[in-house]
Amino acid sequence: MVKSLPIFILVIILLAACVSTPPAATQPAAAASQPADTQPTLEAATPLPTDEPAASVPTLIPTTPLATVEKTSGALWVKITSPLDNSVVNAAEIDVVGSAPTDTVLSINDEIVEVGSDQKFSTHITLDEGINIIEVLASDLSGNEVFIPLTVYFDK
Repeated sequence: MVKSLPIFILVIILLAACVSTPPAATQPAAAASQPADTQPTLEAATPLPTDEPAASVPTLIPTTPLATVEKTSGALWVKITSPLDNSVVNAAEIDVVGSAPTDTVLSINDEIVEVGSDQKFSTHITLDEGINIIEVLASDLSGNEVFIPLTVYFDK
């Protein structure tokens, strides 16, 4: 068993010599023969310079306002006809107008609003400059609930 150990080491040394990597000078030629899509490129990792400032401020991107917003839950339904969702207004005060069943408990921005016998409601609210979220929450005696958030942008 003692005599086989030097032969085993000799086999390992010979195998290591056969599998050695080529010198660094020959590696670029081997890399050039690879397909172009497997080679790393510096262009993909380097960001392109832009004319934009380093810190950008989020802006409201105008979208087409919806003519009406209507949501239902069971027998409960609520329809908002004004203001339009995602609308831009230039008045600090607006009316929220819509319709719902007469027995609906309705709140707009945490204020209770009465639904008339004609199933219509209206309330006057004051907007802050910039983005305003108007929260319409309705419920009925059966436990159905409808929540409608409206986004209105007040621009002086």
